[in-house]
Amino acid sequence: HCADRCNRDGAVAAISGAGLVMYFGHASDVGLDGYHGIALEEKTLDQPIGVFVSWSCNAIFGRCAFAIRLVQRGLVSAFVGTIDPAARTQDNRALAEISADCLALDNPRTVGDWMVAIDDSVQTHDDAQLVKAWQQFRIVGNPDQPLPRARVSSS
Repeated sequence: HCADRCNRDGAVAAISGAGLVMYFGHASDVGLDGYHGIALEEKTLDQPIGVFVSWSCNAIFGRCAFAIRLVQRGLVSAFVGTIDPAARTQDNRALAEISADCLALDNPRTVGDWMVAIDDSVQTHDDAQLVKAWQQFRIVGNPDQPLPRARVSSS
């Protein structure tokens, strides 16, 4: 796990210019709490990130929501996260798994298409808490941001 081995600069270098970054961990209104704490807007990215997904609480919550600042500063084209300041880890884990399945199986073209595919999949689950958790997720930035093409290999 990079969070245990990487310093801030190493983690930022690893995601700079990525088409899709998924973060699973704790967040606050100033940034990511993993990787010994990262306020991305204070870091220099060689290239902006296409889509950043935060499976954590506080991503788009509060006056100082870091997701909004990342998009406004051009560091991220589209940010997906929850407005729920108390998002449950088990819900985020399930949603992350559903999102990965949708990414691999549906091969959506844009982040907006991906969100629709996730929504369709979540609605098929008999789990009211999961549906409620998903309803708290939003896109900040460009919903037409292209996703990197999935590469599926068979062994």
